[in-house]
Amino acid sequence: MSNQVLGIAGVFGLTFFLVGAVLFTLLVKGLTIEPLVRRLSLDRPLLVDRLARLESDFAAKHRAVDRLPELLSGGLFNWLCRDAGVVSV
Repeated sequence: MSNQVLGIAGVFGLTFFLVGAVLFTLLVKGLTIEPLVRRLSLDRPLLVDRLARLESDFAAKHRAVDRLPELLSGGLFNWLCRDAGVVSV
């Protein structure tokens, strides 16, 4: 479309309308996406990922508890743990 068909006011009106439509679309989508994600439970990791995280935490804590006597005997750990009865050497 040329300026002769619409006129200068028509071009500005069309531009204003298009910019308004784009901004409205972005605003509506931006305001509704977070509730939609929460409603569909997409904000939480999958069950498989949560189980893998729990398993790795358990394994790390188990290895730490297994190493306590070694650390205490080597002097690399606080003697307060031994005295408190956390671990026996």
